[in-house]
Amino acid sequence: MIDLIKAKETFEKYSSKYDLTSEKINRKIKHTYRTSDISNMIAKGINLDEEDIELATLIGLLHDIGRFEQCKRYETFSDQDSLDHGELGVKVLLENNLIRDFIEETTYDNIIIKAIFNHNKYKMQEGLEGKELLHSKIIRDADKLDDLYLGTTSVHNYDENELISDIVFNNFLNNECIVYNSCNTNIDKRLTYLGWIYDINFEFSLKYIKEKDYINQIIDNMSCENEDTRNKMKIIKKATEDFLNK
Repeated sequence: MIDLIKAKETFEKYSSKYDLTSEKINRKIKHTYRTSDISNMIAKGINLDEEDIELATLIGLLHDIGRFEQCKRYETFSDQDSLDHGELGVKVLLENNLIRDFIEETTYDNIIIKAIFNHNKYKMQEGLEGKELLHSKIIRDADKLDDLYLGTTSVHNYDENELISDIVFNNFLNNECIVYNSCNTNIDKRLTYLGWIYDINFEFSLKYIKEKDYINQIIDNMSCENEDTRNKMKIIKKATEDFLNK
């Protein structure tokens, strides 16, 4: 069995090495704990055994381990402006064998590493099978569920000049995730939150999004002065609701 109490103590000790007065660091610590809890919830919701529930919880705890070094080195959480935090997380865990501080046995190493590497990718790497694939899917869902929650906690006001790019609008019409690099406006970037529903792996996770009413909350917190943008938002809202109701 995995000693989750020890793992959490180790994470607390590890994260305490960074600037705890930083709002970025504290936000990431809170996100980590919530994502770990959500991973646990998903694993239980899809009826996994205790071993896999504990493993999912541990991966949730470790999934953003690279964020702390990223913030320290580059003062940003933007992968586009620094480096891939999933790949950095793998490097951090393997350097000096840090992973052994979180879990003594080596049985799950490949699963943990693959899941962390793939958790933030636009698409998972090909060739994943078995538990590597299973736990990569769980952490991707858990991470997105917490980010959707965070998307409901802030209000954004956009002026008359803020438009939704055609490519982003068509992503919603085609039930496709948004490629961040294709975003041309601030409202495009905000809409990436909603587009994540098209990359959710488990029906349990989709039901959770619907029950929490995340989509409506995010859209309702986006005030747009531009008439074309407002009309497109109505269409996007309908498209996402239809998708969740399938």
